[in-house]
Amino acid sequence: MKEADLTEQIASVIKKTAEWKDYVKKTGRVYEEEELKTWNSNVSILDKMFIGQEWASADECRDYIKDQNIFQNFDIQQVKNTQIQQQYKCKQAPHCKWNVYCSRIWDKVTFRCKKGEFEHTCQGKHGIHHPLAKARWVFRVMLDTYKAHPKYKPQDFIDEVLRVHKVEIGYWTAWRAWHMCMERIYGNYEDSYAMGPEFCNQVLKRNDGSIASCATDEAGKFKHLCIAYKSSLDGFKKGCRPILGLDGCFLKGKYGGVCLVIVSLDGNNGIFPIAIFICRKENKENWTEFLRILAPYLKEHPRALTFISDRERTNLSC
Repeated sequence: MKEADLTEQIASVIKKTAEWKDYVKKTGRVYEEEELKTWNSNVSILDKMFIGQEWASADECRDYIKDQNIFQNFDIQQVKNTQIQQQYKCKQAPHCKWNVYCSRIWDKVTFRCKKGEFEHTCQGKHGIHHPLAKARWVFRVMLDTYKAHPKYKPQDFIDEVLRVHKVEIGYWTAWRAWHMCMERIYGNYEDSYAMGPEFCNQVLKRNDGSIASCATDEAGKFKHLCIAYKSSLDGFKKGCRPILGLDGCFLKGKYGGVCLVIVSLDGNNGIFPIAIFICRKENKENWTEFLRILAPYLKEHPRALTFISDRERTNLSC
């Protein structure tokens, strides 16, 4: 390759890299697959509403009005709240003239402010506890912060909302908002359990020789899920000591349950995971089913196996 051609290629790569960086800087959402609705603390929240102001949906209209009154420290009451029309009035004092009426326009999506009085004639709410600061509002103002700090807990939500927005919220409000953030980022529990059978199909399709089974009861509800990858099964047979550790731990999610595990020891006495079994509770039936599924693979080990457990009665009975 000629030196001139190489120099031209390097210059082209540098130019494309600079253009890409400029694009990333301008958009800031390159890796987002969908545009998430988040509360924006822009100065527009401070602007006075006006007749003819429009929002893309009923939710955006409702959120804007609530955000503005939380920021300005006023309490409002919903008179009408439907997908067609929304009406609000001041809740602080009966004599306050503030009120807003918005309704859906011809496209059946956009909301427009039709009439209202936008100046509060009352003194506003005193203190840092605001009745409009409920879980959904906390979720919107904390979603981006939680993405940047995924280890935040409900108490961190309380501290951050008080520090940034000067609003005090209760623990359970923060806890519900925390779960809403978790579901927005990682998905909800119901959809995850519903995808169990498909997950097993994909494991068997992409990892030939693995164990992946998902069972439901007569009512179609989740019963148990067993996963053991082929690499783990082969690793146990070819490179682990003939020792199996049986134990379980509680799942602290929305629906609870138990995760049963079987592990072994490798040549360096390190923990070597073999399989997991997610079920409703730890009992003889589930341990028996777990061992029944794995038995043909565990017996392939060239030496006699030794089992170690925490001496739970369910283990002993198996």
